[in-house]
Amino acid sequence: MSKHENDQTLVNNSSLKEGEKKYVVLMETSGEECESWYYCILYNGNEKNLEHLQQQLESVDWYIMEDLSTFDLDMEHFICEKTAKQLTKLELNHHSFHRKFDGVLNKIDLNLKTKDKNEKKMGKVFDKLGYGQIEDYIDGEDIDAEDLTDNHSSDDDKSDKSDTSDQSNKSDQSDQSNKSNKSDKQSDKQSDKQSDKQKNKQSDKQKNKQSDKQSDKQSDKQSDKQSDKQSDKQSDKQSDKQSDKQKNKQKNKQNDIRSSKLDENSIPSMLMSKNLSKFSKKTS
Repeated sequence: MSKHENDQTLVNNSSLKEGEKKYVVLMETSGEECESWYYCILYNGNEKNLEHLQQQLESVDWYIMEDLSTFDLDMEHFICEKTAKQLTKLELNHHSFHRKFDGVLNKIDLNLKTKDKNEKKMGKVFDKLGYGQIEDYIDGEDIDAEDLTDNHSSDDDKSDKSDTSDQSNKSDQSDQSNKSNKSDKQSDKQSDKQSDKQKNKQSDKQKNKQSDKQSDKQSDKQSDKQSDKQSDKQSDKQSDKQSDKQKNKQKNKQNDIRSSKLDENSIPSMLMSKNLSKFSKKTS
């Protein structure tokens, strides 16, 4: 840091008196509206919850996306209550003014996980804080009635009063329409996210069904192969047994035939021996 910058920082810090209220600025930049909105938050008494919020915001690598917002919380530079109030009077944006909060900030958990991708983290933060939803976590907004409606009255001319009332009515209608448009946008985004979640769930279910079918088919194929192998082995064994039986039968038949032939040959020899014996007796 240069000497000039260091001196300027000392001047800025010394401008806040001891015990004086000081504010930090949370900036939301909308990619869709192309606007930045400052939320001036009372620092005194909200230190811990502001630091907790800053740690979560710094874990995101912010960049502009069309349907999301980026968020930045400056905890190094403070502004006084008068400056915070003056910021709310600026007419620079079309969609929303800068805002000032004097109440107690609740602890904000954005549920950011280390395994979440950067774009998913941005979406989580936007769901919690997008389009001024910081108002859900802090009370005591400092807002003047003149900032809600434009009431420029004239005591001399009644027509001017009617004109100003018409203008205020128009401004009221425009504010209501802006609020309704804001709520419509948020509801549309939520419905789109829900539909995307449902689509993802359906696709996951289909993928699981397909994987289950494939696994079932593979298991069926394997079981069929195993059953086929077993049936083939059994059939082979049966065929081998049958062939062995047939071979044994044939051998037995051949043996029977041989034995019968031998018996036939032995009968004439016996007869011859008997005749010879008889002849020998006669000669004697």
